[in-house]
Amino acid sequence: RVAGDLRTYLPSTRLALCDAAVQYLDRHFYPAIPKLRQGMIHGDLNDTNLLFDDQRGVEGVLDFQDALHGCCVFELGICAGYFAISAWTGTPRLEPVAALAAITRGFHAEFPLEDAELRVVAPAAVARLLISATNAAKQAFLEPENEYVQHTANPGWEVIEDLIGRDLDVV
Repeated sequence: RVAGDLRTYLPSTRLALCDAAVQYLDRHFYPAIPKLRQGMIHGDLNDTNLLFDDQRGVEGVLDFQDALHGCCVFELGICAGYFAISAWTGTPRLEPVAALAAITRGFHAEFPLEDAELRVVAPAAVARLLISATNAAKQAFLEPENEYVQHTANPGWEVIEDLIGRDLDVV
């Protein structure tokens, strides 16, 4: 089921992981979408799009080119996916599911999530990371000297594999 052009950019192990991720999303993500609340979301909320102050924390948000009307919980899924990568590659290393749980608690404290939304946090993170990792593979193929496109790719694949291997219902 993986799109044909990805076969040009991905080794067979990554293609197999893509297929497994798509099957995971078929079970846990796509059927839930009609039940999820809709609203405006940033669409790319991650640490590179936040302005921080050492004393006060987050001071601002940048890069609204991906803003759209969509499922509100997708904002959390996108942010949680990138946070899971940072936690997985950080010191000390934090398991992806623990990173998702931590960021979900914070989001839920400010914007209470419904049961259906809680069930798609991990799948939404997987969906975003799959998009990011496959896009990075294509860009790396087209521009092998561009190091920027790879900064989340390899750990992204590892986090995807970890999350779909757990087949989580709720984080």
